[in-house]
Amino acid sequence: PWESRAPVCLGETNVRKRVCAYGLKGGKGRRTVLKMMAAILLLVAILAGAVYSIWWSGRSSLLKDSNNPWSGSINSDADEIVAEEIDGVTYYYQPDILNILCVGIDKEGELTGIDYSGNSRGQSDAIFLVSLDLKKKDIRLITVPRDTVVNLEMYDVLGNYMGRTEGQIALQYAYGDGMQQSGELVTARVSEIFGTILISGYAVLDLECIQILNDMIGGVDVTMDQDYTMLDEAFVEGETVHLTGEQTMHFVRNRDTEIPASAYTRLDRQKLYLEAFVKQAKCAVKENIGLPVKILEEIRNYMVTDMSASQILYLATEVVNYDLSGDGIYILQGDIVDNNGYEWYYLNQDALNDLKIRLFYTK
Repeated sequence: PWESRAPVCLGETNVRKRVCAYGLKGGKGRRTVLKMMAAILLLVAILAGAVYSIWWSGRSSLLKDSNNPWSGSINSDADEIVAEEIDGVTYYYQPDILNILCVGIDKEGELTGIDYSGNSRGQSDAIFLVSLDLKKKDIRLITVPRDTVVNLEMYDVLGNYMGRTEGQIALQYAYGDGMQQSGELVTARVSEIFGTILISGYAVLDLECIQILNDMIGGVDVTMDQDYTMLDEAFVEGETVHLTGEQTMHFVRNRDTEIPASAYTRLDRQKLYLEAFVKQAKCAVKENIGLPVKILEEIRNYMVTDMSASQILYLATEVVNYDLSGDGIYILQGDIVDNNGYEWYYLNQDALNDLKIRLFYTK
């Protein structure tokens, strides 16, 4: 392209002026190409700046949530504001921790409107507090068993407040509107369990959403820690199974309700799956940085959340740099009590306090 070429005439007007196209010539051609390259680089810089602006906006808004008792960044002197006294010892909340509540409900189909019938709002079968340590770059997942006993807030199908009663936390979602109110109610119950722990956002996912997430990251390899062939003939102890499609749901959701405490053995499977899922998700996002945006678009009708797109983008890109191991997945300890044929799970308060101090506080 740098060779000098003779003009190529494209036409001639009635006043004998020639309109010609010239090939690229030496210095002039180089200057033209350099200008084009500069324009492209400028465009890339603008786009990168826009993406970073969205990322930073999401980060700032999550860390400076209106529900937080301080209004600064993670470097705020929060330990002077958030404290808890246990057995005469004062513990200060660590300001570099970001908590997001993830709730899985036993409902299929799109979550696009309030359910005024109250017949199909679903129950929260899986409740995970996702805790990000922004300094150590660690993820901790804390499971709240579905049968955990809390003081439920009750509303009728028209949204009228009916009072509070003791019951399983899984029912709280159904007492809301099936949308934002339900998500807020479950978040409020989890906040009451943990006390002064700060929850910056929530995301409610239905059953179809789990399968979509699994398949969009290319499926998840899970090594069976015991025999699960009662769920699927492929789930043989010691075998590594590449979970895709409905097989994913068989592994993370199915249980025999006739077997006592089956909800808690299912938690062990979900713990196994989550560790493998995070590992695969990190690889998938590193290979395709635009994947979180595609996933968000794909699942938006199967999810209810109080977080903005920029906040979710920040979380998705941040988690890629974090580590999760089986040791970082916790299940709240408690005792199962039969209540008229239903399993009620009463938390061990001493064990809960110990976990809170270990994960969220410092003396």
